[in-house]
Amino acid sequence: MTDLEVFERIESLIREINDEFAGPVETTSRFREDLDMDSLTNLELITAAERTFDIQIPYEDLDRFLTVGDLTGYVARARVA
Repeated sequence: MTDLEVFERIESLIREINDEFAGPVETTSRFREDLDMDSLTNLELITAAERTFDIQIPYEDLDRFLTVGDLTGYVARARVA
């Protein structure tokens, strides 16, 4: 799976979880500021990403994800490891 495919899947998850958001989703989009996602919605996204990509994201890594690109890169690297 390419980085673009990972991004597209994460974008899809964002739209499923945050169905009221209709704007563009970019790699630079910030979860809280640009996508209007609160901490509970972010946790839903992380859980959905773990399930979708069959990975485990340690709790201590959750603060790393400020943008969609942060999560995309993390998932892409975790899938290779």
